[in-house]
Amino acid sequence: MSIIDDLRPKQPARVIDLVAASGHDVSDWKNFKGGLKREASNPKYCYEWAFTQPGKPVVLNLWHDDLKDVDGKVFQTLNYRIFAEKLSKTGAQGVWIKRSRTMDSAFNLAATHALPVRVIICDGARRDVSVDPEKSSTVSKRMLDPVPWGVTNYDAVSGECILTRGQAPLIIEDQFSSDSSEGQESSRRSRTSNPFFRDPQIRERARTRARGFCEYCSKPGFRMLSGATYIETHHIIPLAEQGTDHESNVIALCPDDHRRAHHGANATMLRSEFQRIVAAKLKLQK
Repeated sequence: MSIIDDLRPKQPARVIDLVAASGHDVSDWKNFKGGLKREASNPKYCYEWAFTQPGKPVVLNLWHDDLKDVDGKVFQTLNYRIFAEKLSKTGAQGVWIKRSRTMDSAFNLAATHALPVRVIICDGARRDVSVDPEKSSTVSKRMLDPVPWGVTNYDAVSGECILTRGQAPLIIEDQFSSDSSEGQESSRRSRTSNPFFRDPQIRERARTRARGFCEYCSKPGFRMLSGATYIETHHIIPLAEQGTDHESNVIALCPDDHRRAHHGANATMLRSEFQRIVAAKLKLQK
């Protein structure tokens, strides 16, 4: 029997029980007219495809039929941003479009913060939106995979996501996070020759957007001893020149291109090119 066969659900488990087993707080499920006796059927939660809570793993519902196994590695390649567009064009229910976009947001959250993913594997009758966009899928059996998954690749521009079973999340670090200064930015302002505050979240968005590749030459970052991918973040218009600490002014670069941006003979040309690249990516994200 294959790994995929082993992962086929055999019981009609309740969503609330599986979400709770993943470590999420489900106490709010009872806060509707059905009360505690019907908490498992609270429509605010029970039909959702993704669940997120601060400090908790991301919980995703995935179809068993979409699982792939290559050389013993189980994964899914998903793009719920495109799926949301497809649903919108077919006139499907707005709530399904919203849930698709929530799935994409959950992928982004897991990728950006390197969060583990717990997967609820679903089996049942799936709708074909191209045939009947109003027909609902019906899940007959579910199981919470005991093995955590990780987002091993997420393209913030296109929305394509690769989820891999048993894999650590993709972690991307830059020249600040790698020297343990991530949480010390405020003190750096008064103790170093570089007094400008760099918001860690802005740098994190740039690193996630780049997916570990130089946004100029597309060279991949190198693997660190910790297992993280190293890439450097650069303010296109320097903070010393009144540049903003905003993701539109931050690009992820390989060390070579970062040095060229500061010291190269073509630094002025690179500045304009970096602005064009980042602006185009951010436009695609909207």
